[in-house]
Amino acid sequence: MDDKIAEIYAELELLIDQQKNFLLDEAIVKATNLAASGDFTKSKEILENRIDSSPDHDSYDLLARIEAQSGNLDLAEKHWHKALSYQSNCPDCISALARIQKIKKSSVRKDNSRLFYLSTLLVLFCMLILSIYLLINQNSFLKNLSSDIQDIQQYNLAQNAEPQSYQELPIVDIESIIQPDIDNLSNELIELDKKIEIINNNQVDTLNIVQELQLQASDSDQNSEVIIDSNKLFIVKDDKESSVIEFKAPLFLFEGILTEYGFDALKELGNQLAKIPEGYEVIITGYSDNLEDKERLSVERAKIAATVLSEYSRIPIENFRIRPVGSLPSLFPNDTNENRYLNRTVSIKINRK
Repeated sequence: MDDKIAEIYAELELLIDQQKNFLLDEAIVKATNLAASGDFTKSKEILENRIDSSPDHDSYDLLARIEAQSGNLDLAEKHWHKALSYQSNCPDCISALARIQKIKKSSVRKDNSRLFYLSTLLVLFCMLILSIYLLINQNSFLKNLSSDIQDIQQYNLAQNAEPQSYQELPIVDIESIIQPDIDNLSNELIELDKKIEIINNNQVDTLNIVQELQLQASDSDQNSEVIIDSNKLFIVKDDKESSVIEFKAPLFLFEGILTEYGFDALKELGNQLAKIPEGYEVIITGYSDNLEDKERLSVERAKIAATVLSEYSRIPIENFRIRPVGSLPSLFPNDTNENRYLNRTVSIKINRK
């Protein structure tokens, strides 16, 4: 009798554990759906409650993605480290942590670039103030010079207006009277020459800076002839007829859900497509791994990529050509989980008409 009771208790405990696992999996699915619909607050609340009761890799990974999507990179980095403590070889977590480090380094470089431009503007502003100051002093000097000349003219008129008998008076040495004014005038002329030389030098420096900026602008115009530029998100391979875009990581997490990297990469590519002239054809081919519905997902992922590109490039979505994968081989062999994950992406080709 006791053995039967013990056996019944064991079966009940097994059923309870199975029910708990079912509820936990249901919580993950519910949190994922809420995040996909944009309700990050409720999704985080469900995941935090699950972590409190039963922490695991999936909960920390999904919570990190939500924090990253919300812009909380420090919290996202912390949660991905937690996720790696449960599954140390997770490629998603490792890739996400690497992207966060790149974003932080890029932010530092941008701050340094802003500081350089602000310093340049400050130097130019100081040079402008100095030039204005010298011009003001030059005007003051010219006014003093004009006043001295008027005094000399008045003195000469007064001498000519005296009667003839004035010559019988002691003659005043005019030269000795005006000599101090002449000396002061010579010194002021020397100072004026120095100031003019400084102004000319400043103008030359300013012209050199302007020419250098114009050269940089012309270089950027020449570089703009390239259709699409490679960057940290994707690589561009050009030839005479077309450009092929290769992404550095998978664009889709599963089904039609974009990864954070996938959205950022398509957004950046869309911004660049907005700058190219008319006369180009954009062909998008979707891919999937061998465990997924190849025909459906290849078309669905290509359409999702076209939607994001259309939104940020302002190119009508009907101008994008969706090519079914058909009998085309996968981009990577489906021999490992990592390679299957790499096949969850699209390829983009830009043809010159």
